[in-house]
Amino acid sequence: MLEAAKEQWALETGQATGTPVPGLATLRGYLRWDAIHDVMHETYVPNPVGTPAEADLPSGAALGSYGPGAAILLP
Repeated sequence: MLEAAKEQWALETGQATGTPVPGLATLRGYLRWDAIHDVMHETYVPNPVGTPAEADLPSGAALGSYGPGAAILLP
């Protein structure tokens, strides 16, 4: 969902690969319900155009094979 919103934003605003995304607020209009709702207080990082977005786990939470504080690349 986040990666699709980022790609749509980049296409509609003419952003090149490598352009930093200023923040999640920039992508609000491209997200369903205008936001991403966390489940376990993870932090979403859009990363630059062409680089997968990521979810950063909180320092006290693990998820499957990902340890506390891990960065999980989004598909």
